[in-house]
Amino acid sequence: MEFKGSQRHVFIALFYILTAAPAEYILITMEEKLTLLMSREEIAKAVARIAREIERDLSGNTTKPPILIGVLKGAFVFTADLSRELKMPVEVGFVRTTSYGLNDLPSDKANIIQGIEMDISGRDVILVEDIVDRGLTITTLMEHIEERAPASLRICTLLSRPSANDINSDYIGLSITDDSFIVGYGMDYKERYRDLPELYTITPSTCTHNDK
Repeated sequence: MEFKGSQRHVFIALFYILTAAPAEYILITMEEKLTLLMSREEIAKAVARIAREIERDLSGNTTKPPILIGVLKGAFVFTADLSRELKMPVEVGFVRTTSYGLNDLPSDKANIIQGIEMDISGRDVILVEDIVDRGLTITTLMEHIEERAPASLRICTLLSRPSANDINSDYIGLSITDDSFIVGYGMDYKERYRDLPELYTITPSTCTHNDK
């Protein structure tokens, strides 16, 4: 095939882009589609409602404040907003797990790569998640926390799916049935989109749902 004039310039430009850019980047930008799931206002209302529910349940404890344990990385924004919204003293800690990395498909095991670094024995603990899906991560973390003998353990999640394997979350921002992968508000797809202030479903061809 012979290219002439402007066609040749377009071909050269496309050839440079396709050979210089990583194949993964090209695939992502061509196939991803974002659809709004929760607006900033809807997220703020959900966070405020959860904060009032936590205050109702735990504000009577005058000895030591409850501890929020946020699950990194996805729940870091939710944990920060929730801690600021609560009109009561709280302490904040984090744990970090991994089951995705840069892979599209979740593994069958959640690995704790950063455990709790504070003493939670005899304390009221609230485990803060971005989403509870299969229940894999939350089950692993509940065992990790219960080994440290807290006075109580409650589960708080911004999003929850019916597939959550009998996990009874105490505080839920939104129950969803959509099986799409979710990004934004701290949640990512291959480390992208965490900075979005809203929540979106994303539909790349190889990704069908979040883990957790």
